Amino acid sequence: LLILYQQQYGVTMDEQLFVVIDGASGGAFTGFIVGVYDVRQRQAEARATELTRQLTILNRVLRHDIRTNANIIQGNANLLTSDAVDTDEKADAIKRQATDLVELGEQARDIERVLIDGESDRDERDLSSLVETCCEQVRQDHPSAEVDVSLPPTLTVAAHPLLDSAVANVVENAVEHNDKPTPRVEIESAVVSRDGTDFVDLRIADNGPGIDEAEVAVLKRGYETDLEHTSGLGLWLVHWIIEDMEGSVEIVQRQPRGTAVELGVPRATVRGESDGE
Repeated sequence: LLILYQQQYGVTMDEQLFVVIDGASGGAFTGFIVGVYDVRQRQAEARATELTRQLTILNRVLRHDIRTNANIIQGNANLLTSDAVDTDEKADAIKRQATDLVELGEQARDIERVLIDGESDRDERDLSSLVETCCEQVRQDHPSAEVDVSLPPTLTVAAHPLLDSAVANVVENAVEHNDKPTPRVEIESAVVSRDGTDFVDLRIADNGPGIDEAEVAVLKRGYETDLEHTSGLGLWLVHWIIEDMEGSVEIVQRQPRGTAVELGVPRATVRGESDGE
């Protein structure tokens, strides 16, 4: 445009190529800056939308569970003043609900760390050791449960700082929501490759009543409604931690009963380490 403008007045520019290259370079630089800004703006908007969705779920579940537990505690506390009730039974009910509230608070704290930190740094950790530590705690808390771990001696993964919390939640749910006199949990692994990346698929299977299909559908959809929601924060915590690792969560109904939760965790390749099946 500058060259054409000058030609209207009979001016011939000696270095026309230089003028063209100079103008193109300036335009390209400006376009690059605008493009980078636009991409970052879109990423920020997407992150804000996702965070809003997650906070909405957190708020809904917290309000529901706190209200439910508080009502049960209040009802049993009122009945303790009556001579016609079993005070030990009511005291146990209050203790259970109070324990659930403490656990709910711990899960909310972990979720807060996931949401605030965003994409946390990954550390190489031994998944076999991590799982065994989680299972040992579950065995202590639930002596009647049988937890069978079949993993290789070492299985290194690129772990989220809260991966142990995700694993512990799945194992604890498999025991606590089990209606069998002897809850059984079987844990095994397999190394698979997806899209050129190696993953460790950690499979945690139980002999319980299974997870409701509607609850699984809510997790896959990514949000809750007044009529469709999960039974607590535990599964959301697991989902968000593994999602933040760019891993996967699959819930499979076993036959004739039971559930298998499969956590796909990115593998950290270490020389000399054997694959686990």
